[in-house]
Amino acid sequence: MPKKLVLPLLLALSCCQIFAQTDPSDSIAALSSCPSVYDFFNNPTRIRATTGTYYNPDTLTPSIDSLHNLYNPWWEFEYCRHSKHLLITDTNYTDPYIPSLRTIPSGETASMRLGDLYSGGSSQRISFLYHVDTTVSDMLILKYAAVLEVPNHDFYEQPKFTFQTLDSAGNEIDSLCYSAIFIADSSLGWLEDTIDVHYSSHYRAAVLWKPWTTVGIRLNDVHGQTIRIVLTTYDCLQAGHFGYAYFTLGCSLFGIVPDYCGTPDTFAFHAPEGFNYTWYSPSNPDSILSTSRHLYTTTPGTYTCRIHFIGAPIGTDCYTEMNCYTKEAFPRAELSLDTLDTVECDVRFLLHSHNHIFLVENGDTTHTNLPSHTRWILDDIDTLDDLNPIITLDSGLHKVMLLAYLGQDDCFDTITQWLQVGSFCHCHDTIHDTIVQNALPWQALGQTFYTETDTVIFHQGSHEWVDGVVGCDSIYDYHLRIWPNLTDTILYYLCPDNLPFTLNGHQLSTEGCTPIDTLLGSHGEDSTVVACLHILPTSDTTLNDTIVDTQLPWPFLDSLFTDSVTDCIFHLYNEAGCDSTIHYNLHIYWNGDHCDTSLSYPNVVTPNGDGVNDRFVIGGLLENNCFKYNELTIYNRYGRMVYHHRNIHDENDWWAPNKHTPADTYFYYFKAHGINIWTQHRGVIVLLRDK
Repeated sequence: MPKKLVLPLLLALSCCQIFAQTDPSDSIAALSSCPSVYDFFNNPTRIRATTGTYYNPDTLTPSIDSLHNLYNPWWEFEYCRHSKHLLITDTNYTDPYIPSLRTIPSGETASMRLGDLYSGGSSQRISFLYHVDTTVSDMLILKYAAVLEVPNHDFYEQPKFTFQTLDSAGNEIDSLCYSAIFIADSSLGWLEDTIDVHYSSHYRAAVLWKPWTTVGIRLNDVHGQTIRIVLTTYDCLQAGHFGYAYFTLGCSLFGIVPDYCGTPDTFAFHAPEGFNYTWYSPSNPDSILSTSRHLYTTTPGTYTCRIHFIGAPIGTDCYTEMNCYTKEAFPRAELSLDTLDTVECDVRFLLHSHNHIFLVENGDTTHTNLPSHTRWILDDIDTLDDLNPIITLDSGLHKVMLLAYLGQDDCFDTITQWLQVGSFCHCHDTIHDTIVQNALPWQALGQTFYTETDTVIFHQGSHEWVDGVVGCDSIYDYHLRIWPNLTDTILYYLCPDNLPFTLNGHQLSTEGCTPIDTLLGSHGEDSTVVACLHILPTSDTTLNDTIVDTQLPWPFLDSLFTDSVTDCIFHLYNEAGCDSTIHYNLHIYWNGDHCDTSLSYPNVVTPNGDGVNDRFVIGGLLENNCFKYNELTIYNRYGRMVYHHRNIHDENDWWAPNKHTPADTYFYYFKAHGINIWTQHRGVIVLLRDK
């Protein structure tokens, strides 16, 4: 019984992997510097910020707000509470709900807050593109603090903060070793508090908050790749409880640093920051010497540190083992500097410390890339402990000394550089140029420009002051604007039967965009007319429904059925006239038909390969075929999800623990429904292994 039904044209959005596409303008050079929250100012094209729902954080692209020099004006305070991506540069600012939590960690000058201070079931995401060169930096450093409201929901529904690492195609890189989920837990160092929340109404809320914590991620396995670092905060799934986090990003060298001088009585070694640690001697690996970042020993020899990713479960292989040796250690001071710009009559310099440690054994010297402690001394007065500080000097002779030291300043090396700074009082001028794109490349003030710019250009001795003093240097604020070549795109949606399609002398037969005309704009720029062809294919689909007789009559499209049917054909036409065919089958369970809905749940799994209890199997689910739609989720004792599957339909879908899955107690949640039936079950499963 063929049917014809005309429907409006539907445009479907395909579900894509997050951040799978990279802007082709993102050059390797622009992405090779260490990612930082300061990229908001210095390299904004590498950042992508989005906001959305719990299940889709990439719905909208909001602006990134900036908070600095906050002297607590009420309007700015309220504005910042609602901001979902907030860059903070005021080191005096504290969290509005937790006054003892500083929004910028010690030693940093800025942080980013991800998420607002109110509930609503939303999520916020920010990501950074980074081209990894491990010869420069082989470790990423994430510092974070978080405030998560306590909803007493299941673990998978709670507010949370996540960290992910994706490859250039948008696929997650080793979710165990390069990603982490942070869910509030007082047993993991989270602190409890009760706060006053002012939103649409006033209420008291229980929160768990995490003080500033450092997480290190070694990047050796992704050398030479362009990765995307993704951070996301989520309100609770039920939309009634909020969650937000502060974070900073940085880079460092991954290595064990000796922090002693020569051959001391006590050898001190420091592992990289932000990991879990196990120190032992290779000759006695079962004897644990330390589980902190530091090892202090009086016994010469070789020592090993197992450095484990802090976000990975116990028992995984997300670790690196490094050896250190009690050789003689000494610091070496090396420096370089760059001239940045001028500020009125002063000059700004960027200082670079290349301090490192060299080791001596049996008269042989080995220079390492391991950094020593650094201290700058300016003109024998001012001291700076930053690795690469920016300094401002007035005219005259200045002394810049770099100190490299180990231990407590008892072993050091110095290097001194004298700087003669001239007088740089400048004439200022502002120039605006507007051109069409066809005029590129553009010559101005002795430079060549290929894109729009807002830049400062310095010319030496090029102006004369009004009082007749010749030779004054000048600074130009140069602004170049370009009228771009325009593109006018026309969309055509056609059926395959309408091809080929001829437009303005161009024959179009495949999907894609084709320039069909060029016009001259009002400013002399080119305007290109592009025709984009989208082919709407026909489809031939089979749909099956199964009901019980109490649901009769049964509606489908414009028909009502009172009996079972097989291969009932419907024709659907969209606005372009494309024909799609549906083959419809309806099966009815009449009075007397039955379905055995009994299920049995195991309480133990023994994955030893003997064919008995090797998998978590719910008895009766596959045999009775009563629950067509089902979902099974399994968590470990820490709330981390270890298994999840929707619509189990064969034996290969069951949870089969591998050899790395620890013997332990696990928790599961099963829910399912079929024809007029529904069930759910929570339980405990114990994983046992042969000793």
